[in-house]
Amino acid sequence: QEGAVIIKNGAILDVSGASVINDTRTAAGFIRETLHGDAGTIQMTGVGSLLIDGAFKASATGTGRDGSLALKFDQLVFTDVNGITDPNPFGSGTFAITQQKQLAANTIFQGDAIKPDATLPATVENTQNLKAQISAQQISEGGFANLKVKSFVLSSPETNKIELANGLDLKLAGNLQLESPQLI
Repeated sequence: QEGAVIIKNGAILDVSGASVINDTRTAAGFIRETLHGDAGTIQMTGVGSLLIDGAFKASATGTGRDGSLALKFDQLVFTDVNGITDPNPFGSGTFAITQQKQLAANTIFQGDAIKPDATLPATVENTQNLKAQISAQQISEGGFANLKVKSFVLSSPETNKIELANGLDLKLAGNLQLESPQLI
């Protein structure tokens, strides 16, 4: 299934590592030790909209490794009533990485249409949710070691873009991978 992904404020996606106390057999008998597990991976693909207002938990315990976050945004190509195709009306179709958490989905409710009706002209109001957004604050507070962000649509690759906030400060212990024809 493909569609918009909306994570509302207050939601928590938790893939934290776990630990367990184990009695391990050795040549000298049993020793009690704590075994630490790695945190998991969260992967999300939003088609038309990927708005993340929620929080994450992806920290490991002890010697475990912190988790990974992989986000992919496939923008919608908008065709108006006159048959004119515009992949980014009013700046929609952008994957924005902001510094501070933004509540991009607080006006969206269950059952709301994300994509505007093609019989209506594109407006700022009916295309405002056709984007992807996450913040360095959410990534950092989530405890991720690795981040992969991809913004791509095959029909018009020249319009895909990842927009980094001016002065963005994002620190990761592992890897950062940004995939898009444009990085602004």
